[in-house]
Amino acid sequence: MSDIRFNQWLHQSGTGGVSQSDGGHVGIGTTNPLIPVGAGNTHILNVGVVTCNNIAAGSSITATTFFGSGANLTSLPSQLTLSNNADNRVITGGSGTNLNGESNLFFNGSQLGVNVTPDSGVHLHVQNSGEANMILEGDVNGIGGYLMLKNNNTTANTSMAIQFLDGGGQGTSEIKGIYADNSNNEGHLAFSSRPSGGSMTERLRIKSDGKIGVNTPTPIGTLDVYDGSFVLSKPNSSGGERNWRFLNNNIAAGNLGLQVSTAAGGSTFSNIIEVTRNGAIGIAGANYGSSGQVLTSQGSGSAPQWATPSSVTTAGGTMTIGFQDHVNGNTSSTTATGYYQRIGNMVFATVDTGAINKSGLQSGQILLLTGCFPVTRDNNWTISGSCSHYNVNSGQNGGGHVVVPQKGYWLSNTSMYFTIPRNNSTADNLTVGMMSGNNARFFMNWSYKVN
Repeated sequence: MSDIRFNQWLHQSGTGGVSQSDGGHVGIGTTNPLIPVGAGNTHILNVGVVTCNNIAAGSSITATTFFGSGANLTSLPSQLTLSNNADNRVITGGSGTNLNGESNLFFNGSQLGVNVTPDSGVHLHVQNSGEANMILEGDVNGIGGYLMLKNNNTTANTSMAIQFLDGGGQGTSEIKGIYADNSNNEGHLAFSSRPSGGSMTERLRIKSDGKIGVNTPTPIGTLDVYDGSFVLSKPNSSGGERNWRFLNNNIAAGNLGLQVSTAAGGSTFSNIIEVTRNGAIGIAGANYGSSGQVLTSQGSGSAPQWATPSSVTTAGGTMTIGFQDHVNGNTSSTTATGYYQRIGNMVFATVDTGAINKSGLQSGQILLLTGCFPVTRDNNWTISGSCSHYNVNSGQNGGGHVVVPQKGYWLSNTSMYFTIPRNNSTADNLTVGMMSGNNARFFMNWSYKVN
């Protein structure tokens, strides 16, 4: 630069340019540089790399990179600080420019853990020394939220499950949603548990059609309890209470047993009724009785018992029906054949009298029928039968057209006679004179009790 020192300015025109002072400082836009490279107050110094102990500028310095510590740089903006950092920690903001690596949050791009490093294959793992709670909170008139589990595999009978683990991380029970048919959105719901030392086993299933299976995934009824018992339990609040149990295959294969606990609220049962697959009924177990026996009640304090019923007396045959007047005892020449059938202590009888010859009978006397009780009757019973008649003037003395067979006390209660119901009056009795000539005829049915 000695070739321009005498002139002090290197410039194209005017008074601005590059100068060199006697001390060897270079000035740009100034003749009095204070440092080895100095710029005027109204100019900006833009250089690629500046290496020096001191830089002074009247306006500003723009630098893309600082080399060295930059400790003596002033008026720089506040810098971010990061503390407590480690691999896979989530960075959270603090006050001002402070950042913090959260030691209780773990995230590696596919797994998130809260207070724990997630187990293998687990994408969200939350752990707490006390209760670990989660809330889904909505605000809508209806269902406020859903917990949705989705399996993108459309194969029939794939599923998603909520599983409950013990302290060792082993599954003990689960609730499973089963996709029966992805094409029509059909699904089932299953509940499983794990027995001691065993594996997870399905215990209850609700099918898509609403059928419920206990210990079976294919219920055939609204409630299907497979290979087990059905118990109706009652709390033990009094000594008289009992638990009841229905048991399949009870005493024998195919049987249905009804049992009752031997003590209030107890779990030990005794057989009450047994029904076989053939319909036989057993009392107090396999007591099915024998052919011809019937169940006989023993009252409210005891179970019914099988008993052989007393033999039922049956008899039947014909009887001869005669006709006479009730005072003189004159008899008609006509007799009729009747028929009767006895079943136990009841007798059922019927007769068609045919035309009755009333010659010799007193017109003003009551007509009696004899031979009507082939088996001695019980006199304590009132007998009333039904009757159709021909050629009878039952309207005499204001009577009606109906005549009713009644038991008669005449002839030692062995006869019958006819009453004629009359409106607003006591019954009248049919007399011989009400019969038209010798053509009166009666069709009768009656029954009575025997001793």
